[in-house]
Amino acid sequence: MGSSLAGLFGLYALFHHPETFQRYIIGSPWTDKDIQQVLKLETEYALNHSDLPATVFIGAGSLEPEFVVDNILKLEKAFENRNYPNLRLQAHIFEGETHLSVVPHHISRGLKAVYE
Repeated sequence: MGSSLAGLFGLYALFHHPETFQRYIIGSPWTDKDIQQVLKLETEYALNHSDLPATVFIGAGSLEPEFVVDNILKLEKAFENRNYPNLRLQAHIFEGETHLSVVPHHISRGLKAVYE
């Protein structure tokens, strides 16, 4: 589980060494200027892999900076477009939560999502 910059690290691990973990809880990844690099990592991964065997929860609070929510939606779309057969993805935007107040929600909902 990683939130903010640790969430960004979770995305890095997912695309560089997805076998390191089977379950990822990625909370509010701070992808301000890094979203193009993250999407590039996903594209590079897809060029060499037809599957991404992982269970991933990714979320953010609706009151976070706009780029946090927008970039999660971009990532969700990228994953859906790849249609990885063994990727279990769940994304959620928590209404009324900020970058700090959303952390317990990531933990609670994330644990349920990756262990169901």
